[in-house]
Amino acid sequence: LLRAPGAARLRRGGVILLNHLGSSDRGLLALAARGHRVVAHADRPLGPLLWRGFTSDRRARGIHYLPRRTGLLPLVRAAREGCLAAVSWDGHVPLGRGDTFRGIEAAALVAARAGVPLSRGACLPDEGGWTLHLSKPRRSPLGPAARKVFVEQLIRAELEQVRRNLAHWTLRARLALA
Repeated sequence: LLRAPGAARLRRGGVILLNHLGSSDRGLLALAARGHRVVAHADRPLGPLLWRGFTSDRRARGIHYLPRRTGLLPLVRAAREGCLAAVSWDGHVPLGRGDTFRGIEAAALVAARAGVPLSRGACLPDEGGWTLHLSKPRRSPLGPAARKVFVEQLIRAELEQVRRNLAHWTLRARLALA
């Protein structure tokens, strides 16, 4: 059972920022099952044959996965066309800045360039299934200084969500944040 309260707020497209709490793929499946067209960035650790099978299966379910190396332009285009552009931040142990939060910065940039709202999401297990928790959509500022402040707010909110849900984070990160 996949629940996604608040998914109706995303009807006009936008950017969804996901973290590695629970299962972001399940969250995207929940949105696709509710009629959302989803374009998502993903790492490609599976090798070419498994990657093709995985992406083919997800495309049939309404999610078009792109390797991260394709850059942000396909996500900007998708968001402008009414799709949900899904970006996950990479899930390294959040002890400093830099690469750890590159996905958060990318999501804010995609939302600003596409002129669409950004929502944070985490798909967590609950009684008998999974629930995709979505934040209220927010606009990402166009200007770099204002966007930097916005990204810092997103980082703080994401880290707070991780701290509240440590049981659903990786062991390495749990030990580092304890």
